Amino acid sequence: MYLTEEVYSDSSKRNKIKTYRQIWLFKRESNNTAWLYIESSENLLLSYDPDGTSTERYKINAQGDVLYNNVTINNTKTIFFNSM
Repeated sequence: MYLTEEVYSDSSKRNKIKTYRQIWLFKRESNNTAWLYIESSENLLLSYDPDGTSTERYKINAQGDVLYNNVTINNTKTIFFNSM
């Protein structure tokens, strides 16, 4: 699945500033688990580095619980999260 956002300088939409894209992908790991991947061409949430890329990975079970996830920013810094 793809999400595309077009950003313009004003409501006339004559001057496009940038296009942001996000890709979502589900991948089955086993009968009980799957991975959800979210890749962003730019990271709109980081005001200090709006042009940085990010990749999020979520391992989920059949009940929808997140078992493991991490976020990688600009292909260099990875933040790991573990569910308790």
